[in-house]
Amino acid sequence: LSTGKNMAVLIFITLILLLIIPICIIYNQMSCQRNMLREYFSKMDIHFQYRQNFLPLFLSTVQSYIKTEDELIEKINNQINDCRNAYYLKEKVEAENILTNSLNVLILIIQNYPKLKSDETFINLKRTMIQIEEKIQTAKKQYNSTVRMYNDLINVIPHKFFAKILGFKDASFFEIEALIDPDENSKK
Repeated sequence: LSTGKNMAVLIFITLILLLIIPICIIYNQMSCQRNMLREYFSKMDIHFQYRQNFLPLFLSTVQSYIKTEDELIEKINNQINDCRNAYYLKEKVEAENILTNSLNVLILIIQNYPKLKSDETFINLKRTMIQIEEKIQTAKKQYNSTVRMYNDLINVIPHKFFAKILGFKDASFFEIEALIDPDENSKK
């Protein structure tokens, strides 16, 4: 009788393990992918912060040549603050797109100021801004690629069944517009 009882307990434990182990594996896969998503978002955010810290220097140099655009430069400074204050992904995307659109307007205006375009300080700042923008675009591509992988993972069977129960939701892509390349635009 005791051997039958031991066998039943062993079968019960085996069944429990056969259920728990796959769930743990699926949970760990989804958690790892979500952590990668957070890591890439953080890396992208660092580049945005760097741009936000860099732009006031760029704007003050531009403003020393373009006195007629004080209103636009003030607007851009306010938008920089909006970007800094944005917390959620949707807010960040919106704030960064608004800022990028205003910077694109400013870059088009700069094309009408040959003295500014030939200023050595401005040329160096423009190079730095292009490098920052390239890093932002690279980080955005990495983040969006990770979003795609994460969303694919949580939407395939059997992960899909557990994702909802365990609180895993689709992630949003970071869709921001690119800054106009000042060098490319000046050649037109």
